[in-house]
Amino acid sequence: MRDSIPAARLPAAVEYHLVTQDGRQDPAAALLSTLSDLLPWADAVCAAGSVALYLRLAETIRDARYGLTRGFAQALYPATFLCGTGACQSCVADVAGGRRRVCLRGPVFDLADVAAT
Repeated sequence: MRDSIPAARLPAAVEYHLVTQDGRQDPAAALLSTLSDLLPWADAVCAAGSVALYLRLAETIRDARYGLTRGFAQALYPATFLCGTGACQSCVADVAGGRRRVCLRGPVFDLADVAAT
């Protein structure tokens, strides 16, 4: 895949799983079914996707690990950055603790904060 991280550039200690859309099933379902086997022993999760995917991911983590602890999973929040300074507020996102300007406080948030909204 053109936009994926080359596995050779990651440290040997990092186990890397790339899940792509092949057209046979919902891409979120493919990801979550792969993760359900990995989550019980994983040290961390980094995700990039939609807020809807993050809500399903949080539920999958809660089921596999009996809870979603702060610091375990990070989510790249999908937002439009117009000014990059927070002045226009086009990137405002609802996360735990209130509305946050993604360009100033993100773009990566703890999944527990994203899923709490």
